[in-house]
Amino acid sequence: MHNPLGNLKPRRRLFLIFLISLSGMFIILALFYYGLNTSLINEKKSQSNHLTTASIGVVKYYYRLFKEQKMTESDAKRKALDTIENMTFSGQGYYWINDGNGILLMHPYTSEYVGTDVRVLKDINGVYMFREFIREAKAGGGYVEYYWPKPNGEEKFPKLSYVGYFEPWDWVVGTGLYIDEMQQDIQSYANRAIGVVVFFAFLFFVATMYFMRKLVEELRSKAIRDPLTSLYTRRYLNERLSELQLKMKRESDARLAVLFMDIDHFKNINDTYGHNKGDAVIEKTGKVILSMSRPDDICVRYGGEEFVVIAVSEHTEVAELLAERIRLSLNGVQFDDNSESFNVTLSVGVAYQKENEELSDTIERADQNLYKAKEEGRDRVICDDGT
Repeated sequence: MHNPLGNLKPRRRLFLIFLISLSGMFIILALFYYGLNTSLINEKKSQSNHLTTASIGVVKYYYRLFKEQKMTESDAKRKALDTIENMTFSGQGYYWINDGNGILLMHPYTSEYVGTDVRVLKDINGVYMFREFIREAKAGGGYVEYYWPKPNGEEKFPKLSYVGYFEPWDWVVGTGLYIDEMQQDIQSYANRAIGVVVFFAFLFFVATMYFMRKLVEELRSKAIRDPLTSLYTRRYLNERLSELQLKMKRESDARLAVLFMDIDHFKNINDTYGHNKGDAVIEKTGKVILSMSRPDDICVRYGGEEFVVIAVSEHTEVAELLAERIRLSLNGVQFDDNSESFNVTLSVGVAYQKENEELSDTIERADQNLYKAKEEGRDRVICDDGT
């Protein structure tokens, strides 16, 4: 099955993952905001319900005092009205009381209506709010939306009120929240909550991207580095060929050389001392190549016991001298196998890139020089100057 991400380079894959993750984060935040907004609206409505229930509790308290004959009914009603009139919450939150016939008994901010039938009052949308209050209250309590001025103001704002009913005195008790203030409170709370969520989501995202980048780098490193020798892989060399070709065209004074190396009689080493010892020889050869090479040289485990070094220099003798240093250094390494020790030798073919020659062809000529070194007795360097 074709993988659409398979042709993308690791950085582009990482960027695509970044975009997908960012889109997912915005979707999650939108859902979170919607859920939080709904939850806070319900909480505000519930708060209005509880506040009204609490005020009815005050009425019940004075009603009980009246029933226990600790005060007259008129005194109990007056005390209940005075107490609730002085009860405020959330700054300008207040209560009002009207009876079942629409007579307003108490309202702290519209005293001009107290003692009158307020069933005739309607808001800017034609809602007879007090008729709705009475209906909802006698039905067991409920919410009513309407427009009403804020305390000490004349402009009317949308309001949501919860009303309850105290049947013994035929009282409708209500309180409410101005919707714009409620929305401001909700927005402020939601912004703080979203800010916290965004902060931690950002930290999580940064950490995720950091570890993903590290993972990509690690995977790339494993793909381009031979695990036994830490040299580059043949695949990496093939990926760099065109880049190196362009570099040589720009740097006309420099010459590129290829060192193609092979451990002599390596099959005999495996057969005689075992594959583990053979791996030790390859690993050590890789270390020798790295220690002798310059930082800008590209050192590659080409396959099995074959190695390639791509060297760029302004002097034609540099590559050949490098090959000799590597060969002689490896010759001086002694390998131990129980009570027996042995040495290994290296054959090297060196080729300098010709003018307008493809790098792959230079590698091929270095390989041919390697075979000449083998044919001439091994443990030697065969070089051509590219002319």
